[in-house]
Amino acid sequence: MSKIKSALENILYNRNITRVRFRYADKDLQMKASHRAFKKCSPEQKERIRAFWSKYGVKSQDLGWFDYYNTVVPNCENLELYAPHGLYFARVDAALTVPYAAKTLDDKNYYDLLFHDIHQPKTICRVEDGVLLDGNYQLITRDEAVKLCQAAGYVIIKPSVNSCGGDGIKFWKSGEDSVEALVDILNANRRYIVSEVVSQSREISRVHASSLNTIRIMSLMYNNKVYILSSILRMGVGGAKVDNATAGGIFCGINGDGTLKDVAYNTLGDIFYEHPQTGPFNQFHIPNFGKCKELIERCAPRLSRISRLCSWDICLDENDEPMLIEANLTFGGIEIHQVTNGPIFGDMTEEVLDSIFKA
Repeated sequence: MSKIKSALENILYNRNITRVRFRYADKDLQMKASHRAFKKCSPEQKERIRAFWSKYGVKSQDLGWFDYYNTVVPNCENLELYAPHGLYFARVDAALTVPYAAKTLDDKNYYDLLFHDIHQPKTICRVEDGVLLDGNYQLITRDEAVKLCQAAGYVIIKPSVNSCGGDGIKFWKSGEDSVEALVDILNANRRYIVSEVVSQSREISRVHASSLNTIRIMSLMYNNKVYILSSILRMGVGGAKVDNATAGGIFCGINGDGTLKDVAYNTLGDIFYEHPQTGPFNQFHIPNFGKCKELIERCAPRLSRISRLCSWDICLDENDEPMLIEANLTFGGIEIHQVTNGPIFGDMTEEVLDSIFKA
């Protein structure tokens, strides 16, 4: 009976996930449409789009995403290969992950176990469901946690789960911020992780100095191989300390040689031809970009049972060495990749979709 109950719970959970993800995609598209009028696809484009996606059961409201990409992507080619968000999130992403398990495992407090041999920011302390632990998962008191933060000097405190878009992230600096403020932050969430603030690469800091600018890489485990689908650089703007697009940041595609592309975007699809503070994007490059991809190729197979489609956030430290910041095991955004680098599965689109829908 317990196995039957568990199976039914998973079925109900996955059905709810499907509804939620379609609804999310619809609301996101409506928000973008309220920001600007879309350039409608031509009759020829619509014919190719319907011919390609009809066999995968695309919903009519999802077709608006093709108008969006036709509007914001200059000289948009192979438009029919762009993945519409509702079908992608609800069907494709859900098929390539185990959503219930991924949601459970997608906890930053597990990273020191899952990626113990991978370069990461030093963990100062953590809380799991109200249990306070140090960086080695040993029980500590609140006073000990405060002392660890004081010794570290400058720390970032963020929810270990459900921190989408940088929500809930706090910074604390010894000598500038009060101990009372630190205690209030530590008491505000039953699941969080406290880490050292990373000193980032001088080259990456040139793009925007006040935020940690991270490289988002999407990977696919397919046919016993790790494919790097798309890479972008996320950048803060103004005085922001975070680079998330939903917090006002912008993002730019990365070429194969590590140089940035000519244009960047924000979450509304506005085009930026240069960074508001630091100038043209193509003057910057990602040091050790090959090492960044190698890091993902090492990490991705460890999660293949739970997620074959992951969105990774990495940064470069002060020595230009790649450092893992976050692994998003499910529901990783695709718009940031598709507007900058084209269809998420590229030439593999039909092959990957057939493997899912015709299995």
